[in-house]
Amino acid sequence: MKFLTLLIVLMTSMNLMAATESKKNDVLGKSELTASQIISQEDDKKLIKVIKHMCSELVAAGYEMQRNYEKNTPDYIITMGTAMYFNVQEDSSRIGELRELFWNEQNHKMYCNTVIIKKEINGRSITHISKLMMMQTEGASFHRAIYKYQKRVNPKSNYDMNHIEIVDGERETLLDFVNKIINEPDVYLFYHRDQVKKVKKVKRILTKYGAQMAVELN
Repeated sequence: MKFLTLLIVLMTSMNLMAATESKKNDVLGKSELTASQIISQEDDKKLIKVIKHMCSELVAAGYEMQRNYEKNTPDYIITMGTAMYFNVQEDSSRIGELRELFWNEQNHKMYCNTVIIKKEINGRSITHISKLMMMQTEGASFHRAIYKYQKRVNPKSNYDMNHIEIVDGERETLLDFVNKIINEPDVYLFYHRDQVKKVKKVKRILTKYGAQMAVELN
């Protein structure tokens, strides 16, 4: 188990930088970059380190490899990454505000190398972290992490749910991905059946908070 954990961390570390840069070029033309998306080289190194850690902890939790893997829900992973990036305590009084800022400004770079679990993620060797989080079961997936903050913790929060990923040459948002899970259950066999049922209900939550399909976005 320790060896497998080390292997996951090592492979994530080796591939994350290339995956992030490749995906960024796929999704964003250079002319479309905004000031908030152009960060210093030093900040970029820090961000890559944080994302690598978030991804490796999330994958390891899926395999139940950590001692306290149950705590590594998507909700906690976002909080952990935020605390690391802004160098604050996870229970900081500002964590809610910083979580939203961290996600909205940096989520377009949050890609995980999923070679080790390629079969489970329907053949994808790289995927956006939110879609990897959708594999989590027992109500702990990404949509629950966002829902918790938008509905219960801070109703005024506004998380960006419309990041566009290029998959097989086509644009795909989180809602598009949810629709694929629902409409192609034989293809997404490794997504927990009970989770898929929850996702059907959650579509209403996603759209309530602004999630759209790629064809609906400019």
